[in-house]
Amino acid sequence: MDAEAKLDLFQHIRQSAMEQTETVPLAKSLLRELAIHLSVDDSQLSLYYDLPFGLEVTHIRFKQDDFLVHVDRVREDDTESVEDTTLELLTPVTAAHNEMLTCRERMVGLFLVGTTEHLDTNDEWFTLIHEVSVLLAEMLDNAMMFRRNIEISRRLFESEKLASIGQLASGLAHELRNPLSSLKMNLQGLARSAELDKRNERRVRISMEEIERLDSIIGELMHFARRTKFEVAPTHPAELLERSLELAQAPIQEHGIQVQSILPLYLPTIEVDRDRIVRTLLNLILNAVQAMEPGGILKLEAEALGEWVEIRVADTGKGIPPDLQRDIFNPFFTTKADGNGLGLANALKYVQEHGGEMEVSSEVGKGTTFSLRLPPCPPKQAEDPSALRVLPT
Repeated sequence: MDAEAKLDLFQHIRQSAMEQTETVPLAKSLLRELAIHLSVDDSQLSLYYDLPFGLEVTHIRFKQDDFLVHVDRVREDDTESVEDTTLELLTPVTAAHNEMLTCRERMVGLFLVGTTEHLDTNDEWFTLIHEVSVLLAEMLDNAMMFRRNIEISRRLFESEKLASIGQLASGLAHELRNPLSSLKMNLQGLARSAELDKRNERRVRISMEEIERLDSIIGELMHFARRTKFEVAPTHPAELLERSLELAQAPIQEHGIQVQSILPLYLPTIEVDRDRIVRTLLNLILNAVQAMEPGGILKLEAEALGEWVEIRVADTGKGIPPDLQRDIFNPFFTTKADGNGLGLANALKYVQEHGGEMEVSSEVGKGTTFSLRLPPCPPKQAEDPSALRVLPT
């Protein structure tokens, strides 16, 4: 390739980076440019993105004018990779040539060429591929930094939004509790002293029940608004799931739900506030039960991610539409006629106060999975709430 053609290739690569900021679309655009300018008709970019417990590895292969994309979560304690031949991905072993992509002293990923049979792979070609790889690493690393900045901005926005809602909720709860207490005492006095007919007795009873319901909602508001001190202790994840199942046994049996538990023989002990995590799991289990028809399957799983633990609550229910999946964690958002929209908001808050993450994955008509990732111990609590994190699905 002469100097003019090389300059044209580099300009096209930089232009692709200007037009795309997300990593997968950018990788696809770059692979197309390489196929056009270098006649590489089978190539792959494997990109590494840091997660708290390991790596997110995204493989994008371009072959015969078609793309194959696959995402892996690689744990810190993975000692060997499991090759799935059905995915037809290139590896450093099966590829004809591969280049490490590094930028800012960090491993960005790998660039792999599937075959070089029809290419003139002389010294000039290898030098060019290396120069291209350096540029690819720079462009892809910038896209990853952009993704991380977006995630940080989202966390800050969520933190500020929920902090404001928490202050409003706290003030509202205090203002409502006093008149509710007065109403309750007056109704109790009326029920004891007055001679009421059956119709009015029923009215008083309904009013008392509604006051109890409002008081329960205020309690949820206070839980959401208040940042109380944790009482953490070493806990085995199986204990958390077993206790949550015990508390949910009645609705599980009433709805005719089947329960499947998958717990490895070894799971690390984690430092958590047992009551809060049990409360979180119970909320997820009850939501799963309510989302399923009789005979549905509730699957509970736990897995070690290095020192972290991932707990999954999955159902075979109706699923959550994609446009609602982020909203479900917002306070007061609910699709239930009798819901208050604070259950999942509090669940997310408890997990994040432990320094963990919660992720939802759902498909309409097939079911929903909530994943909780908890570190070995929670961070030191501060006066202000920590940044909230909701993973993209």
